[in-house]
Amino acid sequence: MNVFYNNEQLLKLISSIHELTGIFINIHELSGKDIRIRNAHTAFCRTINDLPEGHIRCVNCDAEASEICKEIKTAYHYRCHAGLCETLIPILENGEVISYLGFGQLLDESPLEEQWAHTKSALGWYPGDIEDLKDKFFKIRRYSQPKTMALTEILKVMASYVQSSNAIASTKYTDLQRLEMYLSQHYAEKLSLQSLTKALNFGTTKLSALSKTLSGGHTLTWLIASHRVQAAQKLLLSTDKPVSEIASIVGYEDYNYFTKVFKNIVGTTPSNFRKTGTTSAPQD
Repeated sequence: MNVFYNNEQLLKLISSIHELTGIFINIHELSGKDIRIRNAHTAFCRTINDLPEGHIRCVNCDAEASEICKEIKTAYHYRCHAGLCETLIPILENGEVISYLGFGQLLDESPLEEQWAHTKSALGWYPGDIEDLKDKFFKIRRYSQPKTMALTEILKVMASYVQSSNAIASTKYTDLQRLEMYLSQHYAEKLSLQSLTKALNFGTTKLSALSKTLSGGHTLTWLIASHRVQAAQKLLLSTDKPVSEIASIVGYEDYNYFTKVFKNIVGTTPSNFRKTGTTSAPQD
């Protein structure tokens, strides 16, 4: 299954959770692989992952956990191959798991020496300084079960949100639909050929071709402008906000430029359009 990730939107969300809790949230593919929109490893995990053997063990552990989570279709709490507490929360689309939210690299509140003994017994393969690794292990954050469960509940809500908002969605949508959905959600942002190719994982040639198809032969710049103008039309008719404020809301800081773009697409100025009291589709 191919899945679309809106990395910019997801990064904002997981950064907000980290700001509140101090816990890093990861986004995992269906295979269990971290999509790595933010690098967040404890010193202990980084030391393990830097070794080929350790990296393979981490990948296999994530893959096994994701298979279990996919099967049970609810939050899965477990100890990783190196003894750390981890949690996966499935993201569902039409009842099927398409991705995961994950958090971990934590210890619980049981005695540290007992947790270390469990980890040490699983690290017979480790060729490095075990005392240095123990020191890094003892610096890992401890998280109580009530806090783990509370964060899990919050992330269940977040999982529903990222799917319903198309921040994560399976590519059952066509490329044209994905472009249309993205522009409908992000038209007010600073958009460019480069930012869109990165967000949608399209090549520039493909994006230009899709833009022409979606716009009836126009450019990407025109397509973005048409979304902004359509949003402005709705605001002009449904609110009393000044035209300059509406221009800013839909993505134009320059009022005069907004008026020029609006007139080119609609055929009249924003002020005159407001007076007519009727909607109008963008013109060719």
